[in-house]
Amino acid sequence: MKKAVLILLVFAVLASGCGKKKKNEADTKADFQALVKTAPQTPNVIDVKENMFITQLNDIGLNYKSYLGQTVKIQGMFKETNWDGRHYCFVYRRTPGCCGDDGEAGFELSWDPNYQGNDMSAGSRVYPEKDEWVEVQGVLKSYVKSGYPFLYLALSEINVLDDRGAEFVTR
Repeated sequence: MKKAVLILLVFAVLASGCGKKKKNEADTKADFQALVKTAPQTPNVIDVKENMFITQLNDIGLNYKSYLGQTVKIQGMFKETNWDGRHYCFVYRRTPGCCGDDGEAGFELSWDPNYQGNDMSAGSRVYPEKDEWVEVQGVLKSYVKSGYPFLYLALSEINVLDDRGAEFVTR
């Protein structure tokens, strides 16, 4: 009895496939083209997410030539600093470091699309307060200092957010 049911089941599956017209190559291409034409076109924005923050930044840093010119969106804390007579702005999160939890990962920021490592426009732009939670968006660019490339975001927008994400990230 079980064999008869199994044979009928196999026959039903095989019979259901019979009689169907096999699509020719032109039909398949037409179906694919229709699918492509209806796919929504979205701008290419790299959205750095909290759960893979360090991993995404490491990938961008290691393969930066592939990312230059692309738009990046990232959330974190804002900070400004002066070092060696130069003014710098950053968006960052705290990370594990060499001595415990003293690391930082993020991007240098500037409103100047031709930035060269000293934000001279800082006085003419309003930046957030230190440690405010921000979401920034800008084009990834680089400049060379002492023979080494440094990455920064040429800002298109910076927004202070009320809801904070994780200040300390491990991935």
